[in-house]
Amino acid sequence: MILGFASLASAQVWTKTSAPNRNWNAVASSADGRRLAAQEYNGGIYLSTNAGSTWSLSSAPSSSSVYWAAIAAAANGQVLLATTTYGNVWTSTNYGVTWRTNALPVNMSWSAAAMSAEGRTLAVAATTSGYVYVSTNMGLTWFSNSAPAAYWTSLACSADGARFAAEAGGVTFYSTNAGAAWSGYTNAYSPYTALAGSADGQELVMRAGRLFVSTNWSAPWGATNTIPDVSAPFALSADGTRLAQLANGVIYVSTNLGVTWRSSYAPAKTWKNIVLSPDGARLVAVATGSDGVYVWQPPVLSYTNNAGNLTLSWPTNGTVFTLQSNPDLTTTNWVNLGVSTISNSMKQVTLPATNSNGFFRLMSQ
Repeated sequence: MILGFASLASAQVWTKTSAPNRNWNAVASSADGRRLAAQEYNGGIYLSTNAGSTWSLSSAPSSSSVYWAAIAAAANGQVLLATTTYGNVWTSTNYGVTWRTNALPVNMSWSAAAMSAEGRTLAVAATTSGYVYVSTNMGLTWFSNSAPAAYWTSLACSADGARFAAEAGGVTFYSTNAGAAWSGYTNAYSPYTALAGSADGQELVMRAGRLFVSTNWSAPWGATNTIPDVSAPFALSADGTRLAQLANGVIYVSTNLGVTWRSSYAPAKTWKNIVLSPDGARLVAVATGSDGVYVWQPPVLSYTNNAGNLTLSWPTNGTVFTLQSNPDLTTTNWVNLGVSTISNSMKQVTLPATNSNGFFRLMSQ
């Protein structure tokens, strides 16, 4: 018997992690999605080393008077950068075990944080006539050069730390030398925007009433197809092809940089923030109002031999899947299999021994 499994990137399952119910504000993830850091808005920073299976409260400040604003993580999760509203900027260089505050003004409302993949180059931005500050030594020292005082709303950073983009009041500023010098241009769109950039510093996505895409980290911008709500946070994969957009109780995903969209079949929640793994295979989203942290990842397609018959099963939660088979992996030879039944919270299809050779996959509907 020849038996194989293929799981499409579009076939995903949302699962609530074991994180406590809190008023979550933001979340960051390592490249492989195993190390997670989630901020409670007026509380602490929780850490997970196993993709959300278990969580622990970190040693970062944790009280009702600490209002966390943004968080960023290095690709391996070792370096963490967290900002507060009218407070300090905090960094950890040992996976969140210990934290240190930074020699930055404490009277700023730190609205945004970004860092390079290895975690050496960091950037933070402040609102209320604040500045963009950059560190090239993991937060030990900081500088602010030609970027003006402005109402900064968001930051993006390339993987190598050479390129930055920052948004303030309808003007996009960018740097190609790790923040040493900045240039700005008016984007002509709604001023209340957010930015996300690809790892190579080419694709830049801006939210301004709808999502706009640049393929050269600056103007011109092309509009993506409209989806019901683009006023909430969004996320971009490292390769610059996949997008995830929060909406009113819905999370939309795109695998072609916004040309087409579909629902991710997320539960109806008051979503606050979202992060997308570099390969686009995993999403982590946090909800407000004493809710949880949720992850979106490929389902497991399992099989058993039942008296010579083949039973294939997969989780019932999340996306609606169709089981397909293919005798030789030829693209055009995938066909839908029989109607599934439900047993022990698993959907399953049982095939007779004469029809159990080949390859199988789940396709999201």
